[in-house]
Amino acid sequence: MATRKTLTEAEALEQYRVSLDNVEIQPEIATTMVEFGYDATVVAEGKTLLTETRQSFDFNETEDDETSEAYAAFKLLKASLEETYRMHRKKAKIIFRTILRQWIN
Repeated sequence: MATRKTLTEAEALEQYRVSLDNVEIQPEIATTMVEFGYDATVVAEGKTLLTETRQSFDFNETEDDETSEAYAAFKLLKASLEETYRMHRKKAKIIFRTILRQWIN
């Protein structure tokens, strides 16, 4: 059984753009689409909707990239903080052991 290839969001948007462009450029396609009720006004609405959708998609992609960058910076800072904490904890353990030994003796 063959699996159906699924399109990514970007691929689907590009396919819609090409389809809408072809309806405007190719008279044969435009004539056929009019027979199905897709005249120039409906195609124009589709192009407007596609433009809005593409803008939202691009904005979301930008936000995702910024989130990834911020998380990467956070991970670096956290690793640095953990290293500093580990070093100070070791120092504190040595100091408190020394003080405890002196107090017991």
